[in-house]
Amino acid sequence: MLAVLCGSLLISRLSAEVGQSRWRALSDDEQKKLGSPDHWLNNLQQLGSAVASLGEGLTGIVKQLKPAGKSGVTSKKWVRPELEPSDAAEAEPGPSSSSEAQAEETPETTPATSAPESEGEAR
Repeated sequence: MLAVLCGSLLISRLSAEVGQSRWRALSDDEQKKLGSPDHWLNNLQQLGSAVASLGEGLTGIVKQLKPAGKSGVTSKKWVRPELEPSDAAEAEPGPSSSSEAQAEETPETTPATSAPESEGEAR
């Protein structure tokens, strides 16, 4: 504890001497300028604008890194319709439910395949 106390006293003494030396190195105009509240208010406004622009920059970076939320899939085709709760209790899982799913897909392909057969029979 004593070593920490002595170290902090030495650092504070060194800081005070450096500060006084730098103050004496300034001209009278610079010393008056640093002593005026207008100078400090102007610097605080500049600091605020710099922080605001930094915040805008970080917001832009976060927007670029964050995914848009869309997976790229524009539409989904559901094979089986959703069953109502009363139909779900009556339906049994098994080959009949998969044949219903195939039956729903076949009307789209059935007219295309049956048309050439009927043309072939007509000749």
